[in-house]
Amino acid sequence: MGNNLILKPAHTYTPKPSNIHKWAAFLLVVMLISLFGAGINSASADAGVTTQVTGATVNNPIDPTQIQDHQGDVNPPILVDFSLSPIFVDTSSGPATVTVTIEATDDISGLCLSICSDGSSATQARFEHPATGQFRDAVFTLGSGTVNNGIFVSEITFTEGSASGPWEVTSMLMADDLGNRSYQSVEGLPDLQVN
Repeated sequence: MGNNLILKPAHTYTPKPSNIHKWAAFLLVVMLISLFGAGINSASADAGVTTQVTGATVNNPIDPTQIQDHQGDVNPPILVDFSLSPIFVDTSSGPATVTVTIEATDDISGLCLSICSDGSSATQARFEHPATGQFRDAVFTLGSGTVNNGIFVSEITFTEGSASGPWEVTSMLMADDLGNRSYQSVEGLPDLQVN
């Protein structure tokens, strides 16, 4: 009895590239073309951050110190000045109107004066009578200049019989059109006297 060894041809497995491998190779080629092409100009839609690199070539590679990141609009407006005219009104025999004027700046999107793009409250000042809780809000419009650097005005009416005495500015909301906002200090802002 002999040993009958049956030899079968060895099966050779040749892996075929998967779709992932094909895409990886494709992306590698695209990246190499981008790096060694005439230059790169790219903008990321991620949170308004823009990265810009220019002038990259084979003989002049990208210098990491040349990458500029721009954060977009992240700063609220700045209150420069605040005034009232007049500072004394008499509502004993009829309504009285007070003009509130502010000077403000905003670096990119500009002051929000109506409905902000994010649906939130506009730039405004609140006047409140401390003893009664009565209040009036001054919502501003552009008087002169631009929404980035301007004079903004609001006329508020105190109806006949409004609470007499001082009305204090209890809040000053500065808001830009993209929703960057801050409450400014009201310390030192003038009170309104109602009789």
